[in-house]
Amino acid sequence: MKVDFYDLYIALCRDIEISPSEAAKLMGFNKSTVSLWKNKHTTPTDKILIKMERFFNVPYSFLTQSPPYNCWKEILEDYSGFLKATELSEQVLLESWGIDPQKLRVKELVKFINDYIAEIRYENGVWTIISKADANNRTSRDIRHILKVLQKSLENNDIYSYGNTQMTNAARQRLIWAIQLGLDAADGIIKNENKPS
Repeated sequence: MKVDFYDLYIALCRDIEISPSEAAKLMGFNKSTVSLWKNKHTTPTDKILIKMERFFNVPYSFLTQSPPYNCWKEILEDYSGFLKATELSEQVLLESWGIDPQKLRVKELVKFINDYIAEIRYENGVWTIISKADANNRTSRDIRHILKVLQKSLENNDIYSYGNTQMTNAARQRLIWAIQLGLDAADGIIKNENKPS
């Protein structure tokens, strides 16, 4: 079960000691958007999620509560049980990961899950770590998502250099086109590979 997005947003703001309206302002959207989330009238657009990903420095999959963050509500409700399921001592959690078993800090916990857990399940009050993250092949390093973020950033005219010179508009348009071409090609290959025989 998912946590309401507004609660997730508030927890991230609290974690870095900033007000929700100030965070919204710094990310470039207005506080009425936050009010809509609070009243459950809307959820954030992909563009806002990408801004939040950068601002809070958390994975996109955390903001959408996709695996391995699909048990976030249960983690909040059974924080100590979740930490015990990792089979890491309190000392290792604290010294290696900055995780305090007595005090939940969102960013540290998100980073720990990102780096340590690939898949987790919570069923009938029992935690099961199905698989640990492979440090060389993290599922959270979704190249499609990374390219989409870069493409949107280029489309928004964010400032980039290319080969140590200011990027021209023509170069920017070509890169946007090349990224889209690559994404379309890769999507087609993956779609064909996953077709039932």
